[in-house]
Amino acid sequence: MSNPGLTQQRVLQVPLSSPYGQPQVDDTLFTPDADGFLLVSDTAKDITYKISKKVFVPGIAYSAGVAGSSAAPGFVGQLDLAFGLLTPIVSGMQSPHGLAFVTTSTADDSAVEKLKEACSALYPSE
Repeated sequence: MSNPGLTQQRVLQVPLSSPYGQPQVDDTLFTPDADGFLLVSDTAKDITYKISKKVFVPGIAYSAGVAGSSAAPGFVGQLDLAFGLLTPIVSGMQSPHGLAFVTTSTADDSAVEKLKEACSALYPSE
């Protein structure tokens, strides 16, 4: 969305697709840094997963969701904003929600504090 609340307000809507069919996405995030990891909760299984790779490309979108078919797995995928294709990087979840990115490259914050912040994003207090 650009220019929110103004007469020049514009919204970009990207129709999504995936190898599992049309997905229903719960969360999308843009990686802020090359060093770090993703956290995602599988609420149906009561599990939080850590997704790691050597380097994340800053600014890339990742989404957590499920496909329209009940036989398709829940998954986290890399989102191509130009075409709406959500390419799975992790699958086999039941109900993925609460996607968060934990940056590990900043020397002034401890890893424990970053993990606490990411968990707070997943489970905000009411």
